Amino acid sequence: MCNTVKKTGGKKIIMKNKLKVNTYTVLEECIEIGIDGGMNRAHKHTDNPSQEYIKEQILHYIMLQICEKFEFDD
Repeated sequence: MCNTVKKTGGKKIIMKNKLKVNTYTVLEECIEIGIDGGMNRAHKHTDNPSQEYIKEQILHYIMLQICEKFEFDD
């Protein structure tokens, strides 16, 4: 919950605002950034990486992004 304080006429009014995360949008951003990062990493030292290596790097970078934005219960 996020509190906003407004002052009107010398009085403080505290407004309680609820913020809701658009999970789909955050996850989509993680995937897009992860794909870009994985592709860049896969092509960093070679011009012609194997498909398997490209997939591994993309998955790795997607998961890095997701783990930065979300917390998982163990």
